[in-house]
Amino acid sequence: MWGKQLGKREGIGREQKDYLFENGEWKPDVMNVIMDHLAGYDPSEPICSTERFGNKGILDDIEEITEEDAKELMDR
Repeated sequence: MWGKQLGKREGIGREQKDYLFENGEWKPDVMNVIMDHLAGYDPSEPICSTERFGNKGILDDIEEITEEDAKELMDR
């Protein structure tokens, strides 16, 4: 995300869990950073705004990368 935060999703369906790579280890995404980006959630928008969810700017901040690229980022 944002070209600097590495995240991953494990599991299927209701058993999905998201993780962020921080300080050399995978930590649970307790703040729902990944899910918020996948939904395009922008908390800075007013509650009634049509841009609060599905915000293209937020959606564009997250991208899927290969396992090889992820390993390279983890080694930095």
